[in-house]
Amino acid sequence: MSALNLNSHPEDAAAEPEAGPSRPPHKTYYVPPAHTRLPPTAAPPTKHSRLVRGALLAQMASPNAASLADAAELVAPHVDGLDINCGCPQRWAYAEGIGCALLRKPELVADMVKTVHDRLGFGYPVSIKIRVDDDPRATETLVRNALAVGVSHITVHGRTRHQASTEPVSLPAIKFAVDLVGGQVPTVANGDLWELADAERMRRETGVNGTMAARGLLANPALFAGYTVTPQHAVENFVNLSTDYGFIFSLFHRHLAYMLEAHMYKPEKTYFNALASSAQVIDYLSGRGLDFVTPRKIPMWDATRGYSLLA
Repeated sequence: MSALNLNSHPEDAAAEPEAGPSRPPHKTYYVPPAHTRLPPTAAPPTKHSRLVRGALLAQMASPNAASLADAAELVAPHVDGLDINCGCPQRWAYAEGIGCALLRKPELVADMVKTVHDRLGFGYPVSIKIRVDDDPRATETLVRNALAVGVSHITVHGRTRHQASTEPVSLPAIKFAVDLVGGQVPTVANGDLWELADAERMRRETGVNGTMAARGLLANPALFAGYTVTPQHAVENFVNLSTDYGFIFSLFHRHLAYMLEAHMYKPEKTYFNALASSAQVIDYLSGRGLDFVTPRKIPMWDATRGYSLLA
């Protein structure tokens, strides 16, 4: 009998012929990366502390399973799982056959999940992010097909493809999807999360396991810590971390524009948006009283570097 390849899926070994023509070698399945992305924690760990690494998922959009699996294979060593975007409502995305175009293609979505698992192993997390549908039967078919092929979790945005972001999310529609899942995998709710109270209410009324914020976190990264607007120390820490790690200016500038929007009047926003370098941005913020010289008011321990960022 042939030897068992420990890097292969058990079904491959079971299908190994006893004799006959040689077959291609087993493909190597996904091996989780070493814990090299430990996030900063509130203080240096002690002998009684336990560092917990955050999970990092890459979200992708694709009109076919093969391209998605190719891309997933490239990023697999750097992330902890893959999320398939089935919820982008923009017209260009729909025309490309991605995002919301997948909401009524349940067989294709299931094939995407299965193909990534075939390529990277059944232990590799593959999730989907969907929108609710005007026709509940379409949501039901999509969810059940995804569950049948081993989707790891499902995130549900509470608007349909045709609804603008100014319209409120439908909590009953999210709950409908959650009830379909029936606890087989974790469910996450998304949409209109601007404060911690919004997340708590959404979880209470829909029964989801967790909540996801997008625009809310862009505007206030401290949302889940209970802040209603971005606190000053969060801006200071963001600027210092960005300069420490060489964050590119376009993203650095854009994120700060989101974070500071609630703190600036329209003329200030216009002036800030016209700034053209990190140095100009830091000078502007320093002039408004932000401190990037004095040690940070909230210490952060960088586990990847092994020392406090306050040092």
